[in-house]
Amino acid sequence: MEKPDAVESLEKTLQAQKAAKYDTVLESEICVWLNELLTKSISGGEAGTEFQNSMKDGVILCELINHIAPGSIKKINPSTSLAFKQIENISNYLKVCTLWGLHENLRFDTIDLYEGKDLGKVLKNLSHIRNNMPSLKET
Repeated sequence: MEKPDAVESLEKTLQAQKAAKYDTVLESEICVWLNELLTKSISGGEAGTEFQNSMKDGVILCELINHIAPGSIKKINPSTSLAFKQIENISNYLKVCTLWGLHENLRFDTIDLYEGKDLGKVLKNLSHIRNNMPSLKET
């Protein structure tokens, strides 16, 4: 079943608005920070597409948590193409963010990263983690 033209047009408009708000400078800063901290090769560019592809399996998020607070995430599903394993990794990351007391507006929903619905929220979350890492280590 095809979408009505008005719905498709609205979706395109909303996607364009999100892309216009997407902070490529922050994306670049977060990629550099994660690359240095975790000795990884995370890339950005193309309005979040490369960043999403690098982060989508949730492995880097889980490794970040365990870098800050070792052992916080007991099981990290290795990089895989199985969607439910990737989503589980992202969910485990978000559970720790909740345990750490990150306010709801500093967290994102799994689909924001996994489906690329709102990568700006993901960047906002990671920016907060980066800026508050010393105090998070104490929790």
